Amino acid sequence: MKTFRFQCERCGYCCRNLVSDINGGKGTLFLLPTETKLFPQELIRPLFGSGVKGRSRPRPIKVFAYQITTSVCPHIKPDNTCAIYLKRPMMCRAFPLEGRGIIVINRHCRVIQKAIAENEIVDKMDAPEEQKANKFLSNYVLKNLDGLLWYFDLNTQKWKVFPSDKICF
Repeated sequence: MKTFRFQCERCGYCCRNLVSDINGGKGTLFLLPTETKLFPQELIRPLFGSGVKGRSRPRPIKVFAYQITTSVCPHIKPDNTCAIYLKRPMMCRAFPLEGRGIIVINRHCRVIQKAIAENEIVDKMDAPEEQKANKFLSNYVLKNLDGLLWYFDLNTQKWKVFPSDKICF
């Protein structure tokens, strides 16, 4: 079994390419409610919610995660360092890990792309800080999931139901 030691190269790619596909819609950086204060409030939109309210205009009962509306983090500096590194969001701490259970690695990370290009086979990843943050986020989502999972699509500025067969936390 081979262990891959993750070491961020501080290329800034992940901080300058925040927009990702969410089941055909668009979303950005996952923010806990307490992390929204790190960003200008005009950039904050909901990201995930759960439950159902409203008959004519269904939407989630509660919002439990937020996102920013820009594809470039306002805290990335020209030298690719983070202006709020010690207070950075949990999602930034977890990157490039995503999801729960087996290792799910964001393939947009330049370090991961390099390892794939070099045909490095990864059975286990040595990234304790990232794993700890990822576990926290996964547990947070599971704890807040009550009924349907909704996501707020930045393209349409509307809530959409996330298909249950695509949930993999």
